[in-house]
Amino acid sequence: MRLHLTIGAALLTMLPGGAGAAGPAGPTRADRARQTYEALVSGRTPPGQLSPQQRADIAALVRSLGTPRDARTLSRRCVDQELKREGGAPSDLARRVIDMKCLEPDRPLR
Repeated sequence: MRLHLTIGAALLTMLPGGAGAAGPAGPTRADRARQTYEALVSGRTPPGQLSPQQRADIAALVRSLGTPRDARTLSRRCVDQELKREGGAPSDLARRVIDMKCLEPDRPLR
C-alpha cells in the first residue's frame, strides 16, 4: 500500500496544473480528491478520518493515474524469482532446472 501511495504522489505532481490547482470557479471534486490524497500520504489526515465519499474520490483518482505494471512474462518472473532464491549465480545444471521449472506450457524446450 505504501508503494502505491508513493507512486501516486509522484504522479500527482505530473498532472496538469500540479497539486492544489483550482479552476476559476474554485476547486473541483478532482482537485479536492488530490488535496485529500496528498494530506493522506503526508500523514496530515489519518485514513480513519476520511468520509466514504473522500475514500471513493481517492480510489477513483488512483485508478485514473494507473498503476505501474510488471511487463515481464510469467515465465520471466518465475526465472527471476528462482535466480534470486539461488543467490543470483546458479550452476549450469541449476539454470537448466530453473528453465524447465518455469517453462510456459506452449513453449518448446531449448
